[in-house]
Amino acid sequence: KTVTLEITPAALTITADDKSKEFGASDPTLTASYTGFVSGEDQNDLSGTLSISRATGEAAGSYVITTSGLTATNYAIAYVDGTLTITNKSITSTDITTGTIADFEYTGQAQTPTLEVKDGTTVLTQDTDYILSYADNTNVGTATVTITGIGNYNGIKTVTLEITPAALTITADD
Repeated sequence: KTVTLEITPAALTITADDKSKEFGASDPTLTASYTGFVSGEDQNDLSGTLSISRATGEAAGSYVITTSGLTATNYAIAYVDGTLTITNKSITSTDITTGTIADFEYTGQAQTPTLEVKDGTTVLTQDTDYILSYADNTNVGTATVTITGIGNYNGIKTVTLEITPAALTITADD
């Protein structure tokens, strides 16, 4: 009597490895992990070329990493997506620079100077990348400008400016 035995493909899972980077940095090398090889086999026993790619976008957030392209007679391949996480960049990073603020003469009004903030050579946009707030900015003394990162940036950085006394001339009447 002849018995027929059917050998079915073994389950093989190829998982895109999760990765992360800081906003503005280059993408890390995308990689994948394999689970399910039998009898000492490895990815060299598969046909085709592994393709790993990620969804487009550079803003802080999460992007799907996908894998595809491999086949094998002895394996039923399942692909599992990974995630590329782009984290916010700290406004206190050494790449972030601020312009200088000139001293102001006392006017009795709150001083709210604009401030150029750059990430490397890129000029950041106020109310998109950061917001400004002010403290002690009316009377003579040291005023504080607080830069708070928003959008693709986070963190807080402060700069100061001086409010100097106004010139006052007193003339005696004739």
